[in-house]
Amino acid sequence: MENEFPIAFLPLLCAHLLADFLFQTDKMVQNKHRIRVLLLHSGIAAGSAALLYNPPGSWVWLVLGITWVAHFLTDAFKTFFRWNSVGGFLFDQAAHIGVAAVLAWWLISSDIPPGWGYPDDLYPMFLLFISAVLVQTRGIGFLLMTVLRPWTEEIEKHAAEATEAERPPTGGLTRGGMWIGWLERTLILIFVCAGSLPAAGFVITAKSILRFPDMNRPTDTSYGRMVNEYIIIGTLASFTLGLINAYSFRWLYHLLFWVQPLSPFDFPL
Repeated sequence: MENEFPIAFLPLLCAHLLADFLFQTDKMVQNKHRIRVLLLHSGIAAGSAALLYNPPGSWVWLVLGITWVAHFLTDAFKTFFRWNSVGGFLFDQAAHIGVAAVLAWWLISSDIPPGWGYPDDLYPMFLLFISAVLVQTRGIGFLLMTVLRPWTEEIEKHAAEATEAERPPTGGLTRGGMWIGWLERTLILIFVCAGSLPAAGFVITAKSILRFPDMNRPTDTSYGRMVNEYIIIGTLASFTLGLINAYSFRWLYHLLFWVQPLSPFDFPL
């Protein structure tokens, strides 16, 4: 890898994504207004950054301190102003990634590369892959939940007025829908990275067929149309964001590691 910046940036980016999308539980999100929960979450982000970057000597404390303080202040700002909209989510992610980029640039400028030894590009490739999977599953899942929240609340408000035939089926596996979304977007990521866009289209087709029974309800009432439109919006949004993220990481992979494109669908370098 000819550019030193990605070597420094990828460990810090992956650490942020691990802290926000893997190690942060639903309980932590709900109780972020408590200072100890916010300190714990920021500490996890800082510890992950120090572990993945592994700078020498006292530099580890610098990475720990900067990441901890920056993550704490960003999340405290978002929590204090109750900025739970899509804009708040995007601001939060942009701020964390921006801090990681500035810190990576400073470390490289100070001639402090990551301390972990790795053969050739294997370690940064692994970090890029982990980052892609985290964004594709948990990251997009959080974004979809935020985008769909107003419509979810609207449907719940009108549920009491709906007839039995209009209501969506109840029950199902615990978090089954969440896992289905993760798996479908992971398959899209795999097929796009393999240069097989038609296979990703097959996933979309199969999901649409399986979703048909959920949409087979009366549409001559407002509630029935609401539920059908909600399903269509959620499904298409999931696929669209999944494709955008998959192609973004595929483009980054080619850009950072100078790999030749595998299909005509790749962005030109």
